[in-house]
Amino acid sequence: MMMNRNNTISNGAYPSPSSSSSSGRHRRSASVSFTNNTNGYYSASTNHHYGHAAASTTSPQLQKRRNGSTTKRGQMKRFLESLQMLALVLVLCLFTLHYGKALPKWFRHPHFKHVIIIDAGSTGTRCHVFRVAATSSSTSATSKDASSVMPKLILPTKTFKTTPGLSARALDPSGVDAALRPLLNFARESVPMENWKETQIHLMATAGLRHIEQHLSESIIDACRETLRESPFLFEKDEWASVLPGTKEASYGWTAVNYAFNALAPEKTPKETYGVLELGGASMQVTYAVPQASAKNLVQKKHKETVRVGDSVKHLYASSLLGLGHEAARAEYHAMLRREYETTGEKPNNPCTNRGWTPQTTVQHGEALAVGAGPSKPTGNFTACYALTKKLLGLAENAKDCPRTPCGMRKEHLPPFDGKFLATENFHYTAEFFKLGKSTTIRDFQRAGEKLCAEPWEDVVKKRFKKDQKKWQEIDLSKYCFSAAFIVAMLKDGMLLPEDLKFTVGNNVGRYNVDWAMGAAINIISSKIATASILAPGDSRSGSGSASVSDIAAAAGLAPSSASSHTHEANETFWWCVYILAGFFGCSKFVFSGVWEMLYFKFVSIMRRMRENRRRARNTRRNGDSSTSRGWGRNGSRSGSDGSSLSGGGGRLRRNGSRLLVGSASNLRGSFSRSQSGLLTSMQHRKGSFHDLSDIDSLV
Repeated sequence: MMMNRNNTISNGAYPSPSSSSSSGRHRRSASVSFTNNTNGYYSASTNHHYGHAAASTTSPQLQKRRNGSTTKRGQMKRFLESLQMLALVLVLCLFTLHYGKALPKWFRHPHFKHVIIIDAGSTGTRCHVFRVAATSSSTSATSKDASSVMPKLILPTKTFKTTPGLSARALDPSGVDAALRPLLNFARESVPMENWKETQIHLMATAGLRHIEQHLSESIIDACRETLRESPFLFEKDEWASVLPGTKEASYGWTAVNYAFNALAPEKTPKETYGVLELGGASMQVTYAVPQASAKNLVQKKHKETVRVGDSVKHLYASSLLGLGHEAARAEYHAMLRREYETTGEKPNNPCTNRGWTPQTTVQHGEALAVGAGPSKPTGNFTACYALTKKLLGLAENAKDCPRTPCGMRKEHLPPFDGKFLATENFHYTAEFFKLGKSTTIRDFQRAGEKLCAEPWEDVVKKRFKKDQKKWQEIDLSKYCFSAAFIVAMLKDGMLLPEDLKFTVGNNVGRYNVDWAMGAAINIISSKIATASILAPGDSRSGSGSASVSDIAAAAGLAPSSASSHTHEANETFWWCVYILAGFFGCSKFVFSGVWEMLYFKFVSIMRRMRENRRRARNTRRNGDSSTSRGWGRNGSRSGSDGSSLSGGGGRLRRNGSRLLVGSASNLRGSFSRSQSGLLTSMQHRKGSFHDLSDIDSLV
């Protein structure tokens, strides 16, 4: 016996399983749907898919459902076609990313060179690997001058450090090769193998080797040259491994800072540039730009430096004060107290160390360093410490001792400077310890130092030492009272800066880690560009004898040749046309396939249903009706947002076995088909206007 098409189920009861058992051969193909009548009862209808079991006449509702299914299949077909087109565009983009020659110039990596700088410092040796390219100057890009080509650093840079410094090999130069091997291995890993032979490698030693005897430093440099010649990198001249003069180190540091601040343009005046104060371990560097007239008349020859980057020429005052680095000055302070003890036989006062501190020793950077001044009495007084640190600067006692006023540290003349300063290295570390921020003043250092020096040593350790730190870091806390006083004396009395002058502290400018090695790499590429501008052929296309920017960059090895550049421009035009056509076609297929409208209506429907559920929950809490909070109706049915029943009671549906499962699946399929067909029909009547959303729940 087959079930009637509109078999009414009275009183919420369902037919017994035996009523439909005779249709077992059609059970797998039948679908059952339940609808809610006006009286609150449910009716079940079946739809057989076999030809002999189908009704002879088709109802309007069934025809509408079939039309909706057909429309849905067409919509899904268009949707899949648009996805295929977008996938094709994506594959094309991935192909061009892999083969960078097909990319527009905005997305291509510039043609760059690697430069390796080995910084042989006093406490360790660092290997820096820079990637440097050529770019046109913003102010002279329209001209075809050689000076319009400027070096450009490509971030990120790579750095590796080993300890101790090469100065520890002074008595055993044979150990230099073993000390450099880890640095060369790091360079091999950072530079592609095909670029090894054309990558320049330079070794520059700083205050660590300047501080020892000359014959010892020369033996170390000779050993370094032998190792670098055997390396796979380009090492052409012995001058590429040398002890760097202090003024050169200072000028390189200034170049790095002002490159990061974009202050190397030729139109920038000295007032618009940044002066650099670098407080290292063994020396201090002071560098700032001065007008050309002042450079001729006021700057001593030993302090003159000229920086040429592209078409920009800057004249600098550069001073490197060996022995006035932080660690060197602190060692000299301890030696001064020791000499006083040897002279008087009594323990001298030690105002730069906190009360309650006892002499201890530590091992840092592989060398034994004595901490403290031997027999002394720690008193922790900032004013007295400041007075003693002034003696380390070699200041002039009166105007007669100064050959030319004004003069600062070691009685050297200071040309006037009215710009901004960046303080690096130990200036930055001390400001970071006191939490002074990126912009600070001399008065801020003074206040922080007065507060720290007055504290007992136990309080200093309790407040600032963490249990997971090493023992030498606890001992290292004793230096910051001296650091604050020494910085105040150096800036206020040695540099003659006002106490309320704001200056910047830090080792980074934006994404750049500024140090002299970065400036050295910029200088090397600038020299290469300058040489290429002389050797590059003239631009025959423009009729001028001067070479174009691309020719100069190509001669310096920083860009492809002109011939390949012209071919590449033609290829670039072709690929741009491909991008535009493919992107327009793919996006138009996706937009006009109706997918966006469907997603929009779905989103609005979901939001409305969520609001309806929240409203019902609030009403349930007010009325205290627990059955309503689960969304069940009077007859065990659950209502949708539009008031129509979605399914029958849960327990009774489960008891009806296979008929319930088939009916639920059919109900879901029918709901989805009705939503899609209703959506498309509504979209046709709306004619592109989606402001009327009154019947959105019936559409989606």
